[in-house]
Amino acid sequence: MLTAKDIANHAADFVPLAPNVLYDKYRESFESLAVRLNQYIEDAVSVMREKGYHTLDQILATVAEVSGFAADDITSQNRKARLTQARHIFFYLSRKLNYSLMEIGRFSGFDHSTVLHGANNIDDVVVASVQDAYGYSARKIVNECKLRLGLI
Repeated sequence: MLTAKDIANHAADFVPLAPNVLYDKYRESFESLAVRLNQYIEDAVSVMREKGYHTLDQILATVAEVSGFAADDITSQNRKARLTQARHIFFYLSRKLNYSLMEIGRFSGFDHSTVLHGANNIDDVVVASVQDAYGYSARKIVNECKLRLGLI
């Protein structure tokens, strides 16, 4: 949720006043703006939910729940194979839901080329239905995530 101080801090980037001075001078305007912006955001999220859109947070939470990893671990730099595969599943599903490589990269802290590689990797694995030595199938996780997100 945005606060009046958040808006003043951002506005201070564009005017030659310190954020606290700007906030003090225009507090009522910033508070009114914060209320309206939060309502617009809430309305937009409601419309997105009604139309079946999913935020990157929702996609990440779903992959985390299905794969058994914490969301923070999935977006970490950890290179363990199963964790990397969960991260790639997140990239894959996000791409399938029309998020750009840059959006996914910014959200997860990875370069767009890493996102592309990961999404393509899972695309290949899902088509081939490959299992690792432990019988762990990325396809099963992808399908369970798609089911929970209402994509199948």
